[in-house]
Amino acid sequence: MTTEPTVPDDRALTPYDPEMRALVKQEMPNASEQVQNETIALIEAIKKRAQSEAQGAGEVTRDAYLTAVRQIREVIEQDLTTQPSSAFLRAVSPPK
Repeated sequence: MTTEPTVPDDRALTPYDPEMRALVKQEMPNASEQVQNETIALIEAIKKRAQSEAQGAGEVTRDAYLTAVRQIREVIEQDLTTQPSSAFLRAVSPPK
């Protein structure tokens, strides 16, 4: 009894974007099918990496925002305990 090997999802062959395939065929008409397929795979890998980097940047931005909000909240809470009336005014007033 034999079993077929399982391929991890990130290494499995997936259908490529038909527009990308058409573009590669248009730009590389004399290249072999194998060269065209490898070019498409390379472009897909670059696209996947770019999407991953963009998502990571979004997470960094979100983390920076949350850190800033926490810091502002802590300053306001600290000011409220020492000077309740002026803390609110500093929190809602634009910087000078």
